[in-house]
Amino acid sequence: MNPEDLVDQCRRCMEVGNFDRAIELLTEAIEIGPRNAEVFYLRGLCRLETESPDKAVEDFNRALSVTADLQEAHFYRGFAFEKTGDFQQAAQAYTRALRANPSNADAFINRGMVYIHLEQYDEAVADFSSALELVPATAPAHYHRAVALTRQNRFLQAYREAAKSVELDPFDPRFQILLNWLEERMDEDLQDS
Repeated sequence: MNPEDLVDQCRRCMEVGNFDRAIELLTEAIEIGPRNAEVFYLRGLCRLETESPDKAVEDFNRALSVTADLQEAHFYRGFAFEKTGDFQQAAQAYTRALRANPSNADAFINRGMVYIHLEQYDEAVADFSSALELVPATAPAHYHRAVALTRQNRFLQAYREAAKSVELDPFDPRFQILLNWLEERMDEDLQDS
């Protein structure tokens, strides 16, 4: 069987959630033609789904060694690093994804969340702001910007962002919980003054 047929079979397996079989097919395709970036990229995606982020990073690295500007591989490499807890590497991978595609709002959001983990709140706020410039009605960007602002004790601005996230998506309980907490915090601050 040729690598293209194996990739087609892999995609069908991925569509039905059979990621272990997809990995087997992609490994077979790699044995036949080891210089195919798409095959490594797809296997990396499958390994993310099977909770193997370290192996996913290896596959994304191999895909990028074949095609260095594969923006999706940089993006998911960042995601894999997040899953391993290596937030510095995740931030670098998202930065590379943004160099390849500066209009990727998801990369800004993900890198912003990584910056929160790294306690780099100014950078986080800037990334969420960049995401919102690209896609203004993005509830998660407003929510995460509220989280970063909260960590900076900028409660009024955080409240506005949390309120916007609830307005855009009233069904995500995280948004309402943060908004309620900020309301209570601001009420306490008023009572203390």
